[in-house]
Amino acid sequence: MNNNNNNNQKVVFMGTLTFSAIILKALLDARVNVVLVVTKEDTYDTKKKKYIYPLTKELAIKSNIEVFQPSRLKDNFRRVLEVNPSLVITASYGNIVPKEIINSVKCINIHASLLPSYRGASPIQASLLNGDKITGVTIMEMAYKMDAGDIIYQEKLYILDNDNFTSLLEKLALLGSKMLLQKFDLITSNNYIPIKQNENDVTLTHLLKKEDEIIDFNNNSESIVNKVRALSDNLGGTFSINNIIYKVYKCKICDIIYSEYGTVIENKKRLVISSNSGSIEILEIQESSKKRLAIKDFLNGNKNIKVGDKVDKKECYQKQ
Repeated sequence: MNNNNNNNQKVVFMGTLTFSAIILKALLDARVNVVLVVTKEDTYDTKKKKYIYPLTKELAIKSNIEVFQPSRLKDNFRRVLEVNPSLVITASYGNIVPKEIINSVKCINIHASLLPSYRGASPIQASLLNGDKITGVTIMEMAYKMDAGDIIYQEKLYILDNDNFTSLLEKLALLGSKMLLQKFDLITSNNYIPIKQNENDVTLTHLLKKEDEIIDFNNNSESIVNKVRALSDNLGGTFSINNIIYKVYKCKICDIIYSEYGTVIENKKRLVISSNSGSIEILEIQESSKKRLAIKDFLNGNKNIKVGDKVDKKECYQKQ
């Protein structure tokens, strides 16, 4: 990477979430000339009674970079063109980039999968949900279709058994940062051969909804563990017993076999619930409106979950 060339390039960065922030920080640390950061609007935290900035906005403010937060970029794209960028970089921005920008400036996207697999909003979660052993990062040219642009560069990453969403996101963001900085000069000089994605191999992901957090114990143990991995450390998998909602942040496959799925079969030194292929041992849990606890601490004060209790049907807690 040529530092002088970086300073000559005027970059607009579009991103909102942690994945974006890690990549933006790497660009700033490498003294890339980021002239504008485009991100989503601030969110209001009703508990803390204050507005929460996107992480990318916080980084931009610290570096005295202009921040642009349009409610609809489609209606306010001109500000991006007014700064006369030579490159637009997007990473987990969360909004569609208008044609007017794509047609006027070189635009690239950093995506946390090996495209054309897992296009869309939740590629990291999808790789964990499916129990994949390999994932990766794709740098691609942007097209006016979700994650469908020509591939510039890809690199693989092995998924470890103890990876969850949080750990894998950080690894992929760091990998994407390294790739971007290594290929920065080639990208800005168009010194690469773009590779078209094979549309026959496309798989799609969707933005996760509340119901996607629900653990179905009528699934096999491996898929339940993978769901919890995909939702931790922030969301957690959800289940309900006796109309009390619990969040699971860590669990493992257990060797106890019980015929009726969704039944509590141990609750003293460990908490074990049967699945349709065996059972799951809960390792980290949070009862509704209470603290997140290691299972030992939870069981010391547990009065609500008893051996023989059954997980409520889906309909019982979706409405709570």
